[in-house]
Amino acid sequence: MRVLVASRDAGYILLDANTIRNYFGLEKLEEMADKILVRENQESVSLAEFPSVVLEPMINYLNNLPGYIKEKKGKQSSQVYEQHGYITMQLTRVFSSLADTYGHIIRTNLPEVDLRDVVLNRRILVVLLPALEKSPDELANLGKIIIASLKTMMASGLGDEVEGMYSKVIERKPTNARSPFLCILDEYGYYAVPGFAVVPAQA
Repeated sequence: MRVLVASRDAGYILLDANTIRNYFGLEKLEEMADKILVRENQESVSLAEFPSVVLEPMINYLNNLPGYIKEKKGKQSSQVYEQHGYITMQLTRVFSSLADTYGHIIRTNLPEVDLRDVVLNRRILVVLLPALEKSPDELANLGKIIIASLKTMMASGLGDEVEGMYSKVIERKPTNARSPFLCILDEYGYYAVPGFAVVPAQA
């Protein structure tokens, strides 16, 4: 994922749920480990200028796959594909829902909804979950995506600086805003996210 985000920031690809799913294949991961990004219907680009911290997690993942041999690029044993398949299958259901079932909402390269903008500028965001249409598990997955995104945004709003001018480090934090951000989570029990309880504590 880190490689794809860095590639998006470099302008090589536009990132959405379907793009991420397209890079589940072991062959594409091997190409990225060799500092080559294979793009759909476009020429491949070199990732040689990326720092090692971007590529190392994926290289370590490949090296830790049982039976993986770097010299057999593209011709790995069935055991390697089987082990890799166990991991990707855990993600397939979620990404299929995002890219296919709800593709008309989420499958966009340049989304109009920015949760950081929603929270900091006190905008109104209403998310409707199809409680009667979907199974409890799928409903929970949809709710968790929104809640996890909200939690990530709030984490970045706390800041990461502990030294500096008081006016910059403390007073400019979003948590010092004159008005609180109101978040109503109706029927939260259906899509509760582990660890979300720390959000009110940090607010």
